[in-house]
Amino acid sequence: MRVFVAAPLFSNGEHAFNSKIAQALRSNGHNVWLAQEAPFKVGTAEEKKQIFGSDIDALKESDVVVGCGPRWYRGRIRSDLRIGVRALSGKTDNWIED
Repeated sequence: MRVFVAAPLFSNGEHAFNSKIAQALRSNGHNVWLAQEAPFKVGTAEEKKQIFGSDIDALKESDVVVGCGPRWYRGRIRSDLRIGVRALSGKTDNWIED
């Protein structure tokens, strides 16, 4: 299964958490796209455009999107892991939340 991991990339902790998710998915036989594994080399506008295009292509080709990150819930920040499973029509997502 092709899995797109949509996750924040703002801190070393987030990078480490994202890598653990990707590793767990890969160890179960899934093909994983994790944006942080295609980092900027120079940071030119053209490079950013190419990376964004690669991200969009990977998202369109994915069977499953795993989105993780913090969220505000009942007055506090909580960890969040959402899995959106694309329907066969490709038009709707089913969400599973903690």
